[in-house]
Amino acid sequence: MEIIKVSLNRECPCWSGEKYKKCCMGKLSKDQEEYFGFLQYSDKIRDKLMEWFWVELNDNERDHYARAFGVKNINVIKKEDNPAGFFDWLFYQTKDKETNEDILKVIIEKYAFLFASDELFFLREKLNNTQAGVFEILSSDEITWKIVLKELNTKKIYEAMDRLGSLDSATGDILLTRIEKVFSKYCLSGFGMRIPRRSSEELVGFIKDNFEIKKRQLPNLKYEDFMNSNLKEIMNFKSKPIKFIANDGEELKLCEGKFTFYDKEITNLLDYFSENKEFVILEVNEKNQKYFASIIFKKANKVSKEEGEQMMTSFAINPNGEKVEYSGLIEIKGDKIRIFSQSEKIYRMIIDAINNILTKKLVLVREKLELPEEILKNKKIDEKKIDEEKINRKEIHNKNELGNIFLKDYYKKWCDEKIPALNNKTPREAIKTDEGRELLKDLLLDIKNTDEHMRKSGEANFSAEKIIRDELNFYD
Repeated sequence: MEIIKVSLNRECPCWSGEKYKKCCMGKLSKDQEEYFGFLQYSDKIRDKLMEWFWVELNDNERDHYARAFGVKNINVIKKEDNPAGFFDWLFYQTKDKETNEDILKVIIEKYAFLFASDELFFLREKLNNTQAGVFEILSSDEITWKIVLKELNTKKIYEAMDRLGSLDSATGDILLTRIEKVFSKYCLSGFGMRIPRRSSEELVGFIKDNFEIKKRQLPNLKYEDFMNSNLKEIMNFKSKPIKFIANDGEELKLCEGKFTFYDKEITNLLDYFSENKEFVILEVNEKNQKYFASIIFKKANKVSKEEGEQMMTSFAINPNGEKVEYSGLIEIKGDKIRIFSQSEKIYRMIIDAINNILTKKLVLVREKLELPEEILKNKKIDEKKIDEEKINRKEIHNKNELGNIFLKDYYKKWCDEKIPALNNKTPREAIKTDEGRELLKDLLLDIKNTDEHMRKSGEANFSAEKIIRDELNFYD
């Protein structure tokens, strides 16, 4: 079949509302013109497929497919503003209710009279060369419209054309969708959804487990056929919420208490901390007959985090210059004591230990115990401040070069901040171990992904990833 040419008098596929000859004609590369021709031709075929559904099938048949999709009847689909999900499922995944053959195959064989010979050839290409999968975007260029994707289970690499997809996607995106090869060229096909990056490994595992279950029932089942037949069900996948734990294995809870105490007993208290091997005195000094001290409670037994858990850890440098992981912090300033821990169990234990030493127990001044859910709610207030800061940064950036200087300084300092995603290490510390380097690579990909989405939406044109890599000399 000859290469499909763009129809000059049809609406331009860029969705401007103008005819092609008055819009994008003469502005495109050869590949882009061919792609526009493909879109126009594909729209023509889609219209004929829709006509088949509404004209050739009776009400009972249409209701059958609607119920198989998960709704009461076809009237529910009619009322939807965008029933693309239903028709994508119908033509790419569904089996004919009578023959159990692929719907497209049945249409080609039984309703060939609805299509010209070249249109039937086009449909056969779609039938035989459309593949569902979970894809990672390796690159996405809105200038050429080319997207490079990797299927995460098969590791196959595809180079596709997609104008809207190249505008909306960024390096590092995870897509659950279909890709099709028509006339030797790939493009994205039909309905899809973006998966949060943190859920991608869990999704891949979910797909593998369900494929193995199906394969035990059908030993000859191929992964590609499994994905094509189950994409709609896979799209219902919900990732497990991340469980945050403290380094003693207990549920994460930020606990902070401020107390007063009878400071004449400070000597007994410091002697206790000095003699008890579970505590480490980081600093102690006396000024104007008032003591100032910082003490940590060392981490107890080694705890292994399970899948779906995020462990929060804290480190301090002891007087010997060694890095020590700790579970609780005690700060003494005169007659005031602040106790902090990410575990309520440790927090209460420290309070009890101190009260056992003192003849007059601690007097609570203020206490705050927060679960991650509560922290996230409170974070919204902080996010508002951060958004205002971003706006200010953007205004500075748009006005002059001062914006770039500000952002570069911000991300250079970020390299020395403790990051939870790096097991509470700084990026500069993380690159010293293989595990840390891998974690940092994933984090930088997240940052690059955000940078690209911001750039494509017109918000900014700034590469935080590059600044960080240059600062750390990290180019893996």
